[in-house]
Amino acid sequence: MDKFRTIILSSLVAASLVIPGVSARAEEKPERRHDVHHDRRHIRSDRSDIRADHRDIAKDRKDLRQDRRELRQDKYTLRKDLKNGASASTIATDRQNIHNELTDIRNDRKDIAKDRRDLVKDRQDLRRDRRD
Repeated sequence: MDKFRTIILSSLVAASLVIPGVSARAEEKPERRHDVHHDRRHIRSDRSDIRADHRDIAKDRKDLRQDRRELRQDKYTLRKDLKNGASASTIATDRQNIHNELTDIRNDRKDIAKDRRDLVKDRQDLRRDRRD
């Protein structure tokens, strides 16, 4: 009987120590304290990111237009050189110029696509900050 009583009492003591520990470890949801100044800073930052993305896209589109003009000019030069019977080195240079312009156009398109993805991400951040 003495052992039985010891087991019962020790289990009660252990349970009384465990129960408060479990509730103390429970994670509480943090309070959503609205710091208006902090929110405004985020919104202002997101808006400036969006403006920067618009500027980057405009600059890349301008570069793309310029590269297309140069490509047209290089193709015209190649046709003119072929028509006039220019040397092989001149024709090779013209073809290399065309190849370089095509590479520039490809890179400009990649830059525009990246800037558009950044713009979408920044707009999503702005919407999220406005909701919060």
